[in-house]
Amino acid sequence: MSFKVSTSRLELKTLQSNVVRTQNLSVRDETSVNNINATGDVTVDGSAVVSSGLRVGSTGPYVGTSIYSVSCGTLSVNPVNITAGSTVGATVTLTGSYSSDRIFLQPPSTLNSGLVFVGCDITADNTLTVYLYNKSGSAIDDGASTWKYTWLHLG
Repeated sequence: MSFKVSTSRLELKTLQSNVVRTQNLSVRDETSVNNINATGDVTVDGSAVVSSGLRVGSTGPYVGTSIYSVSCGTLSVNPVNITAGSTVGATVTLTGSYSSDRIFLQPPSTLNSGLVFVGCDITADNTLTVYLYNKSGSAIDDGASTWKYTWLHLG
């Protein structure tokens, strides 16, 4: 059995502000329900906006970290000249980022074949550091390139 909400906003106001279900919950169209706790599946047909953080996992070792926003985009990375056999951290401004946030980068397909992307970190508020290793036998100055990112703002 599943609980389906497919009514208008006006009808939704008649629902209690706390909806607790042990079965499946399905929400359709533009709806607003406060404090949904479901132990079964939750299906959202359409878009969902979570304004105070989304946390996956709530008990034992599975208590999750709240995610306040997920952003995707591109940024320009321009490392300095990297000498043979060394690793360099190239800093990039990422406005609005905090050191507690998480970021995932995808290097461009045009990255010099002598360079290896070895990681990244938000090293300070508004500052992303991208680490590149030069595996070649000579210095490489690759110039600016466009990287893709997925950024999780954790608050």
